[in-house]
Amino acid sequence: MLENITLFLKFHLFFKNECAYKLKTFLRAYGMSFLVTILGTVDGFLMSSMLAYRRYEKARGSCNGPE
Repeated sequence: MLENITLFLKFHLFFKNECAYKLKTFLRAYGMSFLVTILGTVDGFLMSSMLAYRRYEKARGSCNGPE
């Protein structure tokens, strides 16, 4: 599961780069601002969920010791 979280975080950082800016600009130019809002909301929700799960896994691992 931790590999999935790492992969998601890498995707998240990639999505925040210049390509994402160009995509958002393109969508706004064609009157599709609602898609930018939806993408931003979903991205924010997933990011906070993944970070919360990472904190949970770290806390659980430190209490239980190595498995």
